[in-house]
Amino acid sequence: MKLRNRVLELLQVPVRELVANSKNWRTHSDRQRETVKEFLEDVGFADALIARKTESGVLELIDGHLRADLMGEQTVPVLILDVTEHEADKLLATLDPLTQMADFDRVKLDDLLRDDEKRGELIDALCRELADNAGL
Repeated sequence: MKLRNRVLELLQVPVRELVANSKNWRTHSDRQRETVKEFLEDVGFADALIARKTESGVLELIDGHLRADLMGEQTVPVLILDVTEHEADKLLATLDPLTQMADFDRVKLDDLLRDDEKRGELIDALCRELADNAGL
């Protein structure tokens, strides 16, 4: 299978230059917002937001709306894709559900969750919930 590389570049972009995608269907609870905020404060940015350049030159988010919202005026890493609006819609609809389709290796998950390095309260609660849901 020959695949097209749709990644144009990785840029550091001030959040104010990004436009939220009006079709974004994800909503974020206060609990999720606070947990992601705790994670960002603890670990920092470890993944890029994903955007496309519209015909008018605007950088429109495809993925990472919550992280962008939490960052205020800061500069964040953004993966710029060469995709059409239709392709961006497809990504917007399926990126998260595709990752949620993955199964898990119980032993490896258990090892990861038993890491005794201090975690923040919200991240620790998330790990306990993950363990409970996995029957660990």
